[in-house]
Parts: sequence; structure tokens; C-alpha cells
Amino acid sequence: MNKTLITTALILTVTACGGNGGGNGNPTTPHTPPTTNGKFETIPAAPSNLTHKLAIVYSKTSEQNFWNPTNYSQLFRSVQTQAMMAGLPYDLINEDDLLDINKIKKYKTLLFPLFSYVKENQIEKISKNIKTAVQQYNVGIVTAGNFLTNTETGTAIAGDSYRYMKDILGIKRLDGAGPLNFTIKTTDVTHPALVNEYNNNETILSYSKDYTDYFMPTGAYPSRIIAEQILNGSQVENELIAITNKGRHAHFATVQAMADANLLWSILQWSVWGNKSPATLQMGREKALFSSRTDMDQSMYAEEVGTVEVPLLNQLKIWKNRYNFVGSYYLNVGNRPSEGEYTDWGVSAPLYKQYIQLGNEIGSHSYTHPDKTNELTASQINFEFASSRAIIENKMGLKNIGAAVPGNPENLATSKKIISHVDYLSGGYSARGSGFPNGFGFLTADSNKVYLSPNMSFDFTLIGFQHKTPAQAKQIWNTEFNNITKHAKQAIIHWPWHDYGPNDTDNAGYTLDMYEGFISKAKNYGSEFLTAKDLSLRIKSFKNSAVDISPITGNKIVAKVKSNNSGQFSLKLNKPKMISSVDKWYAYNQDTVFLNKNGGIYTIRLGSPKALTHITKLPGRSKLLSLSGNGEDIKFKFSGKGKVQLITKCTNPSSIKISGGLSTYQKINSNNISLNFPSNKSYTETIVDITCP
Repeated sequence: MNKTLITTALILTVTACGGNGGGNGNPTTPHTPPTTNGKFETIPAAPSNLTHKLAIVYSKTSEQNFWNPTNYSQLFRSVQTQAMMAGLPYDLINEDDLLDINKIKKYKTLLFPLFSYVKENQIEKISKNIKTAVQQYNVGIVTAGNFLTNTETGTAIAGDSYRYMKDILGIKRLDGAGPLNFTIKTTDVTHPALVNEYNNNETILSYSKDYTDYFMPTGAYPSRIIAEQILNGSQVENELIAITNKGRHAHFATVQAMADANLLWSILQWSVWGNKSPATLQMGREKALFSSRTDMDQSMYAEEVGTVEVPLLNQLKIWKNRYNFVGSYYLNVGNRPSEGEYTDWGVSAPLYKQYIQLGNEIGSHSYTHPDKTNELTASQINFEFASSRAIIENKMGLKNIGAAVPGNPENLATSKKIISHVDYLSGGYSARGSGFPNGFGFLTADSNKVYLSPNMSFDFTLIGFQHKTPAQAKQIWNTEFNNITKHAKQAIIHWPWHDYGPNDTDNAGYTLDMYEGFISKAKNYGSEFLTAKDLSLRIKSFKNSAVDISPITGNKIVAKVKSNNSGQFSLKLNKPKMISSVDKWYAYNQDTVFLNKNGGIYTIRLGSPKALTHITKLPGRSKLLSLSGNGEDIKFKFSGKGKVQLITKCTNPSSIKISGGLSTYQKINSNNISLNFPSNKSYTETIVDITCP
């Protein structure tokens, strides 16, 4: 810790009669530290006994009978992303956990991405426990397609193969059809899961020459059809059925409908809370989390570093200044020096450290960029990823770097092998039509590392393979972005591109505009740019958190958040509610509460804004470590770089005094000030002392 930081306070003062004229405060003479106007207070800690209300079940038996294990894992991660959108931290459990009623009765909802197939010698015990969880403990079930209908061999269970589905959910299968064209539309937007989110008869999804199934309620339990399928333009069948039987259940006709649109998160909120939650725990403070992935294919050609990676750095500096853009850059090392495939670390290490200084991260793209990782042996995978990680970390002075898979998309078995050697893994493209979209989370229930599937098209796929024009590629990216963010609570975008693209160093038809235009669109939408490592850490922190949110009572919401790393998280109110104040907490804007590192109990008052000094904006990627105040003055600890904006209790305070941290200060208007933190680091406690007339 810098000694000057500890012993010297920076005091900035504005007086009512002019002072620095409301402009930049930059005094050079030390002043007496400020005296605050009352006792500081902060929110109480969240109860230690908060637990997860949602469990997502990974069925190994269903995985083995699915299209392939890789697609099942994509589906599993896709529904994890929907749980994140719902603001519901979750447990991941295996089908063997269903054999113990004590493990499942504690949840409000069990989410089964697909649970058609069950081991024959376990089906009676598992179905009995699920029914007990529903009937005696009011646990909700959310699932898709057939449920508890087939054995591990794929054969239908003896007798009425739908008897467990009928008994537990009150749902039976009617038929299936395909290939055909069909659309999925809303039919009951007054249902709590859809209210204020969808329009009546809104098209959710459209499919061409695809297959579907359809189901209907048995009438045993109260149910509502909230979405329908229109087959070949005329035949109407059920798509999404909401059932109330002790717990709140939902059944999607197909796994595609469950995962291909941002519909599941609304269903999960209803199943857990009974209505839309009045506030949602989010992994950031902006509308979307945007993680850029750059495959540095030319990094292992020593002679091309100067012509590709240096110009790219210059462009990244421009994008950082214009958009606060950062991303992840994955290096190949090279292992054929006689053919020019090697890294000259004397040149490359200082260069890539400049990338890091901009807020970017460096990871591994393998040692030699093998195109077919599925064909590698275990020892070859170890060389490509463990060895490349070791040398990059050694030469760059880094620890625990992640990796991006080169070449063709890898299968689940290969993903598991590669991820064992790195901190996290960005793998193969996964989206509607190529698996399932938004595949962020953990590969299986037993995984402890985060896997990220790009959900945007690669630049090479569009230009180099499909031979699109730059204008067409840009439009495809824009359309993909619009689809990902449509009805999303907080979308996650993982955008893959190559080092040679923005400057078109190979004269392959790329243009700078296709990249910058898309970055500009993402920024204007309200995206927070972050590295893949940051995203993976947030996903881990979210999963390990716990939350309990009360219904609105007397214009008050009580949100309890248990976490040890939530300083970048927020509580987002559902429209059209507005925040008046938060008891003993002073970091929020009109609809979003900014959380501190350790969570707590946030008592949110609704209505017209109350006159209190509070933080209204924090810079992207920053962490709010702690905060306290008394309504007029606040003090906070902060980690990050950029401007922290505050609104003061009164207009035109007679004085504003700032101490702590290394910040510059600017008065924006009569009751808004901005503190500038110029370096990306953790700052000592900053005190804002306001004197009102």
C-alpha cells in the first residue's frame, strides 16, 4: 500500500459564494479532514441460513439418450443462464440425488431440462420422492417434453408410460408431428409469468421443417395454457402449460421452446415466488453483460506480431476511450520455430502487457492451434493447454488464466479434458440451430469450472466461410444481438472474433466498421463490457449466493442477499416501480440498487425519490466494497476505474468536502457531483461530507 495514500487526505471544497465555480476541484493545499453531520449507518448482514430455492437436475440417463451428450450439456447450461436472468442462484444436482427426499424437499422449484429417461431400478423411488416433494413440501416442477416415461435403454416403461407424468403434473401427451412449419405464440398474458412482459398473441419462436410434440392437461389439477403452437399455419396445439398442484409447475412441449427464447426465466420466477419477483438479483448494473473473445491466431507467427497485434492494440486503445471496451485475448505459442511459428517473448510479452493495462485479459488459445481437438490424445491436450498455460503465465507473470478452444467445436468429452487444465473455458459456438443458445455455466452437475459458449457468429464463419459481405456480417451480428436481448432480464453476450479482422491484415474482406459498428450498438443498448474471466467469476459468485425477496407490502420490498462477492451485482426492480430510498443504504438509482461485496438486507422504499445523498452510478466492472452514510454524508470503499456519480441531499450545498482515495472531483449541476478514480485498483475509504444550507 502506498504510504502517501494512507497518510494524506485529498480535500475538495465548494462554497456557496463561488469557490471553484462548480467546475473541477483540484486543490493543492491539505485541509482539515471533514467532520460529518451525524452517525454513519449501513445495512444489516443477511441471515446465514439463506439457501437456494432452485435446483437444476442433470440426468446422466437422459444425456445418454439425447441427441448427443454435447447438446444435452448445452441445454443444461442454457437453462442455467435463464436461472441467472430470473435472479435465482441455484444448486446443480444429479438424478441420484432424487433418491433422497431430504435433498430435494428444501427447494421451491426443481428444474429438469429433460428427464424422460430414468434407470428402471430407480424409477419407482425417484417418482415417489418427486411426488412427495410436490404434495407434502409444495415443490414446483418445471420441465419439457416427456417426463419419467422411458428406461435407460430408451424403451417405454411398462404399462401406461405416462402414468408418472399424469400423476405428478396432470399432463398427458397427445401426439407429435414433423417435419413441419410452426410458430409458438402467447395465449394468456394475464398469467403472472407473462404479465407486463409479453403482448397477447405475440410470436415467441418460429420453426421451419422441424419436429414437435404436444400435450394437454388431464384435468386433475388447475391449469392454464399460456402459449400455443400453430402448426402449418392452422392447427393449434398447446406449447406451455402452467399447473398448480401444491407447488407451481410448468411444462414446455419441447426442449427447444424451453431454451431457444428468453421465456424460461419468467416461468422460474413464477414457480419460485408465485408472481414475478418485485426485484431481481443481477450479475451487473447494466442491461447486458458483454464478453468479447478474440482468438489471436497470428500471435504464434513472430514476424506477424508487428503487423497484426500492434495495430490491433492501437485500435483497442481507441475503443477503450470511446466505449470503455475491454475483452479477452487468447494466444497461440507456436512450436515450429524453423517455419516461423514461435513467440518471441522479448517482443510479445511487453506488447501484451499493454493489452492488460487497458483492462483486457490474456489467455491461451492452445500451443499450436489444432483444428480438431476431438482427435487429440490426453497427452496432446495436456501439451496444447497445460503447457501453453504454463509458458504464458511464466512469461507474462500471470496466474490462473483461461482458454479458448481453437478450430472446430469440441464435444463434451473433450471439453471436460481441456477445462481441467485451465481456470475456465470458452468453447465452441452454440446457438439455436446449432445446439442451444446462451450456454453459460457448468458443463455438468459435478463441474466446478465455468464454460462459456459463444452465442454470436464468428467473424471468420461469416466472411471467410459463408462469404458474406461486411455489411451482411454486421447485420447478422445485429440480428443475433437483438434476438439474444429480446425479453431478456439481463442478457449475456459472448462475441468471438479474430485478431486479423479489424485491420483486415490478410486482405480477406473484413472491415473496421463491421466491428466498431457492432461495439457501438452494444454500448448504446446498455452493455457492460467485461472479460471472460470476470464473467466466469461472476457466474461462480452468483451460483454461490442466496437471495430471498419479499412481496411488495406497504410500498416496501425487503431483499436479503447472502454473498461473499456481490460488489458488482445489483437488485433490479420490475417496471414500473421506482425507488424512493433504501434503509441505511446509499447506492441506487431510480430502479436499481447497487450491492456491496458481502450482500446484506436491503429494505427498498417505493415512490417519489427522497432527498438523500447517495451514489447513482458506478463505472463498469468496478466493485462497491462497502458503504455507510447518514442521509447527508457517505463513505465508501471502491475498487475499479472511472467516475462515481452522486446526488446530494440538497441543491447547492454550502460546502462539499471529499477525503480519501485518489480522486478528482467535478460538480455536474446543483445537486450532482462526480468523483474520478483514475487507476484500476482498490482505493482507501472515500468520505463525502455535505453541508446543506
